Amino acid sequence: MVWPTSGCEYHSDKLSNIGHIRRMHTEQLEGLAVTTLDEISAALPVNAFLVAESCERLLTPVSRFEESFDGLEIKYNGTATHRDQQAFVALCVARYLLERAGYFPDQMTVTQFARALMLPLERFTRDLQKGCGLDSLRRLHRHTPTQWICARIGDVYCLGTGYAARVSRNELGAAHKLLSLSGR
Repeated sequence: MVWPTSGCEYHSDKLSNIGHIRRMHTEQLEGLAVTTLDEISAALPVNAFLVAESCERLLTPVSRFEESFDGLEIKYNGTATHRDQQAFVALCVARYLLERAGYFPDQMTVTQFARALMLPLERFTRDLQKGCGLDSLRRLHRHTPTQWICARIGDVYCLGTGYAARVSRNELGAAHKLLSLSGR
């Protein structure tokens, strides 16, 4: 696998002795997501459990508040909703893949990369171009939390790809309202 290495920013980490750490740009995250999904031949809609298994991560259901990730084993809440389980596993896989590629997995980057894995830009953009509303997007991407779908609408809009113009103001308003209610 070829990992993107050009165009990185370097940041000092005052809390560690790492010195300088690499942080990815949005375009690099999108490219890494596409490369990863292509490499493992992930089917759409993306299932985080299958991605984790393709990356040889162990999946173990545990009780509430015992969730953890040690780099190899992902212990997820077996009583959580399907979408919440998927989100936790996707975040763990994203952290693993970023570390494997040599990037610093800060929380924002891990979350953005996990969304890019679960909602590949090209497919998600096509869904928006078709005029899919939030309910349709939830059905099409049945493994992905609604908050991530809403945030991904914002990602598409911010990337300036032009598809967001087709998303109605009501959909963006609903997405914004949902994100504000969820505390994001």
